[in-house]
Amino acid sequence: MKRFLCTTALLFSLAALPLSSQAALLSYWNFNNVSTAYNSTGGVLGSFNTTAASYGEQYTVGTSTYRLSSNTANSTVFNSSSVYLDLTNLTTVTSAVVNGMSGTTRATTSSGTGGFGGFADTTTNRVSSDTTTGDSLIILNPSGAENGHYIQLSLSSAGYSGLTLTYDTRLQSSKTGTETWTYSTDGGTTWNSIATLSLTGTGSFSTQTVDLTSLTALNNQSTFLLRMAISGASASFAIDNLQLTASVPEPAACLSILSGIAMLGVLRRIRRRR
Repeated sequence: MKRFLCTTALLFSLAALPLSSQAALLSYWNFNNVSTAYNSTGGVLGSFNTTAASYGEQYTVGTSTYRLSSNTANSTVFNSSSVYLDLTNLTTVTSAVVNGMSGTTRATTSSGTGGFGGFADTTTNRVSSDTTTGDSLIILNPSGAENGHYIQLSLSSAGYSGLTLTYDTRLQSSKTGTETWTYSTDGGTTWNSIATLSLTGTGSFSTQTVDLTSLTALNNQSTFLLRMAISGASASFAIDNLQLTASVPEPAACLSILSGIAMLGVLRRIRRRR
């Protein structure tokens, strides 16, 4: 009977732990919630929807802010109002396209000097449970005006560590450019380097990985920021299916198994005394 109790206690502790071989999807954007989808005929841009879809990703306009909320489906861990993609900095160039519109006219891939809108969709790096379709996000940069400008992610890793960011990206054929990632844990006062990805455009999407596992400063953070700044001569960038995942539970989760082992020791000691 006592052996049974010991074994049961240990099994309960093990059951409380997430499988280390399965990454947790912390946050996700598929850019599929569009009110008007991208039209490849003429390269007419799509627009993100101001009404939330069943999976979230609502486009909101505030006082000089432009944001896209996170995906709320596909078992995402963090998808509250504090988790979002901020597009505001892309709108600060002269004659910027905002959410696929140049003023009151629907824009094309060659419109304006910069800005953003919806572009061709891709299934590469899409979460396996995601069956939706729509657009990707394009950062227009036909004249190089957006060089040094950025998109910004507000994220959380509370209770998690071992982070990885993956996403699809596409650069115009024969163009070259860079995507530079930085992070902040103090609300944007201080920015720290992560990596610069050098790209050569093929006209197709490819998956990029930003390894954050060595950045312990990002572990177990209630809020942190990531930025991706672009640079490329007359090159527009598209991104899609952006995922933040975690592979390692925080130490608090591991206390379950330690408590089970401790209980096992106590029960053995009681048995010896009897």
